[in-house]
Amino acid sequence: MGLFDTFIGNYKCEYCNALFEFQEQTKDFGELLEYFYLGDYIDRGNRNYFYDFEYECPKCKAINNISIAIRRGQYVGVISTAAAETTNILEFDNIEDGYQRNRNYDKKCQNKLGKDERSKVDSFEQRHVGDYIEALGSKWLIKEVYTEQVKAGVGDNRIIEFIYNENYVYRVSDGGCSRIIKESNNMSGILVRVYEDSIGEGTEMLEMDDYNHYSVMNFCILKKLE
Repeated sequence: MGLFDTFIGNYKCEYCNALFEFQEQTKDFGELLEYFYLGDYIDRGNRNYFYDFEYECPKCKAINNISIAIRRGQYVGVISTAAAETTNILEFDNIEDGYQRNRNYDKKCQNKLGKDERSKVDSFEQRHVGDYIEALGSKWLIKEVYTEQVKAGVGDNRIIEFIYNENYVYRVSDGGCSRIIKESNNMSGILVRVYEDSIGEGTEMLEMDDYNHYSVMNFCILKKLE
C-alpha cells in the first residue's frame, strides 16, 4: 500500500444533503502521512488547481464527485467537481493560514479535551502531585500520577517495543473540572493529550473508538506512582 497523505474536510452530499467529513488519501504529494486541513499550504510549487476525487456518502452510500480548490498552494475550499468544471480557480482567494486547525484548537480549548499540538514541553520528566501542567489553554493541578508499563512477558515483542513510548498519566483539576492528561515521549517529540476523567484505579481500560476517553493500551498495565 505504501505511504500517503490525507485530505480532511466537510461536504454536503449531493443526493441526501447529509453533511459528512471526508478523509481522502492521496499519493500525489509528499507521501509523508500528513493531514491536510482547510487553510493548510500543501503545494510548495505555489500552484493553482482543483484536486478531484470520488467519495461515498456514509449515510446514503451515493458516490459524490468532489473537488478541493488549491490556490497559490493553499487548500482554500471544497466544491462539487461539476461546479469546478465551470469555475475559474483564480476566483478563489487565499484564507487564514491554518484556518481549520485554528478552529479545531479553539474548540479543544473550550471543551478542554483533545490533543494539544501547541503544547510546549522543554524536557520529558515525571511531574508530581501538587505540580501544575498547562494544556489546551488551561493550567491544571496534578492530583495523581500514573504510568503505563508493558506487561511482563510481552516486552520482547518487537512490534510492541516500536509502538510503546515512555509516558506519564496525570489526574488533574483546573478548579472547575477534572481531566486525565497523558504525556508521552516519541520520535516526533513530547505529545500531550487531555481526556475525560475516566481512570478506574486498579482496573485496566479497554481500547475504545472514543478519542476523548482514556484507555490503557491493551499490552500495558497502569501503575500508580503517586
